[in-house]
Amino acid sequence: MVHGSGALGFLFSEKRLFRQVLTLEWPASQALLSHRFTTVTMQEDELLGLSTAYTLRDLETNFEKSMQLQLSVLSAAEADHLRDDLIWIDRLFPTPREGAFHIMELAVTSAAQGHGLAKALLSDAVERAAVAGCAWLTLDVAAQNSAVGFYRHFGFAVELETRIPMLAENHGIGTHLHMVRAIP
Repeated sequence: MVHGSGALGFLFSEKRLFRQVLTLEWPASQALLSHRFTTVTMQEDELLGLSTAYTLRDLETNFEKSMQLQLSVLSAAEADHLRDDLIWIDRLFPTPREGAFHIMELAVTSAAQGHGLAKALLSDAVERAAVAGCAWLTLDVAAQNSAVGFYRHFGFAVELETRIPMLAENHGIGTHLHMVRAIP
């Protein structure tokens, strides 16, 4: 559900790598993929959906810890690949504006779609943003993703469009939208 052919697939070319990274970051108190920043919805033992979101300050504070954890499980060649690829990903995804609560990942399994789970996860993000004192909710999404219409319906507007020719031509990662909505 989380790993795919998009940006995460580009950064972690093998599911094994992403699982190793997630296994280290999930229990950590400081890491971007930490349980601290993620809301999960499960039914019995099955993961149905998740939302990982944080303030800009949390992003800045936890990025380095995430990098340390990620690099600790990668071979030298994999670590070099990750460092090189992060340069391109940094260009694709703009830094969220001041006062933003940024949704890094929102995913719902195909079996759970159409039952209001994504709306519930977004509503949870709005509540968490309000508690954190944020004025904005932001996210990045591939322009061709069917969720764009859902985000527009939820009050998001496109603030920036980004396309990196090298990523599009060599890796099939096309235009991405940086979307924003005010926190009521």
